Amino acid sequence: MKSHSPGVARQPTGRFDTESWYVLQPHKDKASVAEANLRAQGFAVFNPVMRAVVNQFGRPTPRLRPVFPGYCFVKCSLAEGRWRAISSTRGVKRFAGPPGVMPAPVRQSIITALMERCPHGILEPSLAELKVGQQVRLEDCAFAGALARVHELDDASRVRVLISLLGTERVLSVPRASVQPADLRL
Repeated sequence: MKSHSPGVARQPTGRFDTESWYVLQPHKDKASVAEANLRAQGFAVFNPVMRAVVNQFGRPTPRLRPVFPGYCFVKCSLAEGRWRAISSTRGVKRFAGPPGVMPAPVRQSIITALMERCPHGILEPSLAELKVGQQVRLEDCAFAGALARVHELDDASRVRVLISLLGTERVLSVPRASVQPADLRL
């Protein structure tokens, strides 16, 4: 019986024969480098982002931030041995998990649910996350950066908000994508 040295991953067996999604840790501030290099090698990469408002020079500025900072997903088959190519890709630190242990695949149902919530790789909050009376921040519209309260949830694509303009309160109908919970501010 062969023994394996500590810290050396064992060769994958039958349960790794199909392609699955795995969690990777890119090097700090190298996620885009890792993604580009993995895609160039033919791997599918999923690194969802979300809209957030940050203060830049005293002004609220919309930005895209990673949903899972410091991590991304890659689809591969560990049985083919191509996982070694992933581990040595520029920008990739390692597979997530304890060193020396084969990475565990992420359940497909989790990835499917994330991808459904992230059209074009951007996390879109569902209407279920908003409640009537909740304070929200408007983005990507004429009133970007303004605070408002949810007045009514029309449908999946529009929200009616109550906003204070020139000393009076007005109800506006805005695209759902332009409304973010106020607590998302970074």
